[in-house]
Amino acid sequence: MRLTDTENSIKVETKYLAELYRQLLQQKKAAKKYAAKFWFIFLIAVILIIYYPFISKFHPLLNLLTFLAFAATFAIAFYQLKLTNDLKFQLIKIDAKYFAMTNKHLTGTK
Repeated sequence: MRLTDTENSIKVETKYLAELYRQLLQQKKAAKKYAAKFWFIFLIAVILIIYYPFISKFHPLLNLLTFLAFAATFAIAFYQLKLTNDLKFQLIKIDAKYFAMTNKHLTGTK
Protein backbone atom coordinates (compact mmCIF):
# COMPACT_ATOMS: atom_id res chain seq x y z
CA MET A 1 0.00 0.00 0.00
CA ARG A 2 1.44 3.34 -1.06
CA LEU A 3 1.01 6.38 1.08
CA THR A 4 -0.56 9.37 -0.55
CA ASP A 5 1.26 12.68 -0.47
CA THR A 6 -1.03 13.94 2.30
CA GLU A 7 -0.48 10.88 4.49
CA ASN A 8 3.25 11.01 3.86
CA SER A 9 3.47 14.72 4.72
CA ILE A 10 1.46 14.14 7.92
CA LYS A 11 3.79 11.30 8.89
CA VAL A 12 6.87 13.46 8.25
CA GLU A 13 5.39 16.39 10.16
CA THR A 14 4.51 14.22 13.18
CA LYS A 15 8.08 12.92 13.29
CA TYR A 16 9.35 16.49 13.08
CA LEU A 17 7.03 17.63 15.88
CA ALA A 18 8.06 14.71 18.09
CA GLU A 19 11.74 15.53 17.57
CA LEU A 20 11.19 19.24 18.18
CA TYR A 21 9.27 18.41 21.35
CA ARG A 22 12.14 16.22 22.57
CA GLN A 23 14.67 18.99 21.89
CA LEU A 24 12.57 21.55 23.77
CA LEU A 25 12.34 19.18 26.73
CA GLN A 26 16.16 19.01 26.73
CA GLN A 27 16.32 22.82 26.68
CA LYS A 28 13.90 22.93 29.60
CA LYS A 29 16.14 20.60 31.61
CA ALA A 30 19.17 22.76 30.78
CA ALA A 31 17.25 25.86 31.89
CA LYS A 32 16.56 24.25 35.25
CA LYS A 33 20.29 23.62 35.71
CA TYR A 34 20.88 27.30 34.97
CA ALA A 35 18.80 28.12 38.06
CA ALA A 36 21.68 26.91 40.25
CA LYS A 37 23.39 30.25 39.57
CA PHE A 38 20.41 31.99 41.13
CA TRP A 39 20.84 30.14 44.42
CA PHE A 40 24.60 30.65 44.48
CA ILE A 41 24.34 34.43 44.08
CA PHE A 42 21.44 34.56 46.53
CA LEU A 43 23.60 32.74 49.09
CA ILE A 44 26.40 35.27 48.58
CA ALA A 45 23.95 38.14 49.15
CA VAL A 46 22.65 36.55 52.35
CA ILE A 47 26.19 36.02 53.65
CA LEU A 48 27.00 39.67 52.95
CA ILE A 49 23.95 40.76 54.92
CA ILE A 50 24.83 38.49 57.85
CA TYR A 51 28.40 39.79 58.13
CA TYR A 52 27.44 43.44 57.51
CA PRO A 53 27.29 44.52 61.19
CA PHE A 54 30.67 42.94 62.00
CA ILE A 55 32.72 44.73 59.35
CA SER A 56 32.46 48.45 60.02
CA LYS A 57 35.34 49.54 57.78
CA PHE A 58 33.86 48.24 54.53
CA HIS A 59 30.21 49.33 54.77
CA PRO A 60 30.18 51.20 51.41
CA LEU A 61 31.79 48.25 49.66
CA LEU A 62 29.40 45.79 51.33
CA ASN A 63 26.46 47.99 50.36
CA LEU A 64 27.56 47.90 46.75
CA LEU A 65 28.26 44.16 46.75
CA THR A 66 24.95 43.38 48.41
CA PHE A 67 23.07 45.54 45.93
CA LEU A 68 24.85 43.92 42.98
CA ALA A 69 24.28 40.42 44.35
CA PHE A 70 20.56 41.00 44.83
CA ALA A 71 20.25 42.72 41.45
CA ALA A 72 21.95 39.77 39.74
CA THR A 73 19.80 37.33 41.71
CA PHE A 74 16.54 38.90 40.62
CA ALA A 75 17.71 39.40 37.04
CA ILE A 76 18.57 35.71 36.81
CA ALA A 77 15.30 34.72 38.48
CA PHE A 78 13.15 36.76 36.09
CA TYR A 79 15.12 35.57 33.06
CA GLN A 80 14.72 31.99 34.26
CA LEU A 81 10.97 32.49 34.69
CA LYS A 82 10.61 34.00 31.22
CA LEU A 83 12.69 31.27 29.62
CA THR A 84 10.82 28.39 31.23
CA ASN A 85 7.44 29.96 30.47
CA ASP A 86 8.37 30.42 26.81
CA LEU A 87 9.50 26.80 26.63
CA LYS A 88 6.29 25.59 28.29
CA PHE A 89 4.15 27.54 25.81
CA GLN A 90 6.10 26.13 22.88
CA LEU A 91 5.73 22.60 24.26
CA ILE A 92 1.98 23.06 24.69
CA LYS A 93 1.64 24.46 21.16
CA ILE A 94 3.58 21.56 19.65
CA ASP A 95 1.62 19.02 21.68
CA ALA A 96 -1.68 20.57 20.56
CA LYS A 97 -0.64 20.44 16.91
CA TYR A 98 0.54 16.84 17.29
CA PHE A 99 -2.73 15.91 19.00
CA ALA A 100 -4.74 17.49 16.18
CA MET A 101 -2.87 15.34 13.68
CA THR A 102 -2.64 12.00 15.52
CA ASN A 103 -5.18 12.13 18.37
CA LYS A 104 -2.31 11.28 20.78
CA HIS A 105 -0.38 13.46 23.19
CA LEU A 106 3.39 13.88 23.23
CA THR A 107 3.42 14.53 26.97
CA GLY A 108 3.93 10.83 27.67
CA THR A 109 7.56 11.25 26.58
CA LYS A 110 8.49 13.45 29.56
